[in-house]
Amino acid sequence: MVDNRKILLVVGSINQGGAEFQLLSLARLLQSKDLNIEVLALTDYDYFLPYIKDHKLTYSCVTNEGNSFQRLRRAVKQINAKKPDLVISYIKRVSQVAIFARALSAFRFKLIISERTSLLKPWHDLYYFNLALLANKITVNSPSKLAYINSRFPLLAKKAVFMPNIIDVKKFEQVHQHEAPHTTCRITFVGRISPEKNILNLVRAIHLLVEKGYDINLSLHGAGSNKSYLSEVTTLINELNLNNTIRYNGPTKDVLDVYNNTDLLCLVSFFEGFSNVLSEAICAGIPVIASDIEENRFLVQEGINGFLIDPNNYKSLASGIEQFLLLTPFEREIMAVNNRRKALAVFDEEKVYQSYLDIFRKIGFSISGKTNEISL
Repeated sequence: MVDNRKILLVVGSINQGGAEFQLLSLARLLQSKDLNIEVLALTDYDYFLPYIKDHKLTYSCVTNEGNSFQRLRRAVKQINAKKPDLVISYIKRVSQVAIFARALSAFRFKLIISERTSLLKPWHDLYYFNLALLANKITVNSPSKLAYINSRFPLLAKKAVFMPNIIDVKKFEQVHQHEAPHTTCRITFVGRISPEKNILNLVRAIHLLVEKGYDINLSLHGAGSNKSYLSEVTTLINELNLNNTIRYNGPTKDVLDVYNNTDLLCLVSFFEGFSNVLSEAICAGIPVIASDIEENRFLVQEGINGFLIDPNNYKSLASGIEQFLLLTPFEREIMAVNNRRKALAVFDEEKVYQSYLDIFRKIGFSISGKTNEISL
């Protein structure tokens, strides 16, 4: 029995991105529980449209036409025109739009906003997190950001809650690691080619290891929309004569194929939220090298399922990769097994769903029983 109350999930776009995919994953999960959901994007990109169609999600979008103020008006108008009973929004700009829409509707619907990064912007945060008081709840996928909100914005302390990402554990169990030995260690990066991802230091680390005689290659997978940074990366690769060692492959739609050809995943960002890429690698049983920041410490245990490094020091990054290269095949397999165990403990969709039910209850939007009857 599908409940008729509407849950509207709002995102900036369905273009490639971790937050965008997480919102669609949440929509899929809630719909699988017979809840009446709809996805609204505030732009008309279509990267994840096949996913939406595959899972038969109700979807609409706001066109990109006009200036910022015109698009804002259309977005607010469209949210309220949907007559939702509950809105869940991802990312600051989108959540601001949802807050404005709620205020203009005379607070007719409940609102859960979601913060998806550990990045701190003190002056903007002062504005945004005070505005967030107009929401019913705020979910945060960054442990350090949650601590920051609780300490700097105490009025939000009872509204903010940590929520891990949704990852399809069964999907990534299809990845088979170490079925045959490889003479070349296949290292992979997946993500945007942009400054915060620290790819220049990754390239420098690979060069240092090649100079030491290690047989490795690095595959870069991700959108290169930041043309100037992509140019910096390719220029450095050329200057260090690494064209036969490092390859930029652009964005991929077949991440399983990428992980099936990966021995070690590197994500060494200067800052990161709850990383989809690290989460997927852990589910796939792939050892990881990650920045030693609080978000990653939740997922990576030093020497157990990967290694943590200083993202500001390419020599530290090279040392972390070298620690993995020196492991025996058996030790690498132990890391793979540890990752799969971690995945089962953290990425249980039923646990995530129950966490959302708890949030719903706390804001007066409760679901009970197999028929998912909702009471306000």
